[in-house]
Amino acid sequence: MREVVTDRALIEGQLRTATSADRVWLLRLLGHLEQSASEGEALLAASAAVPRHERIRPLLLVAHTRSWQRAWGRAAELHAEALTLAVDTSREAVVRQHWGKCLFEQERYAEAAEQFRTALRLRQAAGEAADLVESSAIALRRTRELGSLTRFSGHSI
Repeated sequence: MREVVTDRALIEGQLRTATSADRVWLLRLLGHLEQSASEGEALLAASAAVPRHERIRPLLLVAHTRSWQRAWGRAAELHAEALTLAVDTSREAVVRQHWGKCLFEQERYAEAAEQFRTALRLRQAAGEAADLVESSAIALRRTRELGSLTRFSGHSI
């Protein structure tokens, strides 16, 4: 469920003019995880005074980077904080989708499936765009498939 960079030069070009938040994302995509985490944590510190719902994106950006670094505890803390700031179903769905990705990375398929299932239900109930609903449905389906394979092979999920 990771993004794949097919044109590094394009991403590197975007990096030069990107906002602080977009830099965190682009640096992660390019594999510059330490720089992404450092700039992300600085962005989080600077976002302390913004309205609650505006803090969700920086939290998720840093959580995603921390997940790629396999810093699972920090990623979970950030997801949990983002969930407390989700003031509507659309924002909650976004947080749960991202948390599901983090759990998927850890091969915690049952927990990931629960996050994707909740994101899907929230997106459907809110009448979200078809591509967002489909994204949650695909993630849930893939997670269930891998969870079934893991159980079948004798490994616990």
